[in-house]
Amino acid sequence: MYRQLILAACWIPFFCMNVHAEDFKIASEVYSGDSKIAVSQNLTLFSERLIIDFQLSNDADPRTLEAVLYDSQQKKLVLLDFERKVKTEISDLQIEKLLDSLTRETQANEQSRFLISDTFSENTDFANNEVTLTSPNIVYQFRGSQPQDVGIIPQYMEFLDAFTKLNASDPKKFPPFPRMKLNQKIKQLGWIPSEVRVSIMANDFFKQSMEARSKHTLTMGLSNKDRRMISDAKSDWLKFRKVELIEYRGIKTEVAEKPVEETPTLNR
Repeated sequence: MYRQLILAACWIPFFCMNVHAEDFKIASEVYSGDSKIAVSQNLTLFSERLIIDFQLSNDADPRTLEAVLYDSQQKKLVLLDFERKVKTEISDLQIEKLLDSLTRETQANEQSRFLISDTFSENTDFANNEVTLTSPNIVYQFRGSQPQDVGIIPQYMEFLDAFTKLNASDPKKFPPFPRMKLNQKIKQLGWIPSEVRVSIMANDFFKQSMEARSKHTLTMGLSNKDRRMISDAKSDWLKFRKVELIEYRGIKTEVAEKPVEETPTLNR
């Protein structure tokens, strides 16, 4: 459906920030293995230069557990914990420093070094809008398409970058390096994924093999409910007690290193 010639011809408009784009949203669900019950769900709202990602509970009437706001003008992330009513703020510069530190630690560890050093072979099936990236330890598969309004792509790519790198701030999250390589392919194609699958082989770092998948539904425009969520999040941004990142994450001063054994969090 999408050929390289079409993609090349549309490359410049994708990243022209003067292109007017409509507000939009992406609803995401993450599943472990073959389970049909989502282990997590998120609603990400894109409005002008603000991106707000809401982590929702799995209840029949979902409530917000956490919201992450990205202000692209001030280049910072604001994390809101709705259970504890606390917030923390992280600048792009702080994220890069955390990422650099994590990079050095990962490269120095013989068991985890592959997360950075492994290279992925690529297979792109344009007939089915599907891409497979394969490394010795991790396989990514994603389906996606070019949105009708290409003006939304720069903001979506900004979201991918900021929220993937944010994982470097949380030792409980999956290291961001493999996903950053997947993001490069997504950017190259100019697609917005509708489904992402990851398979991880058992090794010295991952004590057991794991599979996870995420589904994403893009909707153009925002509802009145969506706009109320944005307004409420901005209000909570002002009201919640500010804490340092280490308190927000619940990080102890001395954290024992251990292999990753939990299902990885997929960045949306």
